[in-house]
Amino acid sequence: MKRAILGALLALFSLLSNPNEARANAYTCQMTGGISGLKLGFVVGGQVLDGEGVIRCQANRPGLSDAEIPVLFTVVGGGLAFDFTIVRAVNLVTAGIGVFRDPRDLLGQYSVAATAGATLIHRGYNVQSAISVKHRAHGIGFDLGFQGEYAVGLGARLHGLVLLIRPLY
Repeated sequence: MKRAILGALLALFSLLSNPNEARANAYTCQMTGGISGLKLGFVVGGQVLDGEGVIRCQANRPGLSDAEIPVLFTVVGGGLAFDFTIVRAVNLVTAGIGVFRDPRDLLGQYSVAATAGATLIHRGYNVQSAISVKHRAHGIGFDLGFQGEYAVGLGARLHGLVLLIRPLY
């Protein structure tokens, strides 16, 4: 009996000491979309890519409903570059992202570590085929994948990136 009471008290204490654990995975979300834009540079360069997408979230607890949020993705970067590349299409995808409270917590600005890439005439090849992004204010981080890039140009770049996710409407 003492062990059962002690076990219940320890479980209650662990939930109170980590309130996120009680709310963990209220939603499981996935992001998809497409971006396009320009990468330009001569010693110092930058890139701006944007496009529409959607955040789809599945509720994991009773009383919550599934959510779908149309969004605008913007990838902005700058750094060292010798580059003139037109990016016609890149698909963005994520795996399941656990969200504690509200799917709108995924909106905002994410920091990205430095990335490297090169474009060879008709086909872009980037080291950043998957990048880890972090949102400091909401404590959210996830891997963002770039699939099927279609780019035309010639260049090489080493950029720091920022990912912005804003509501479309």
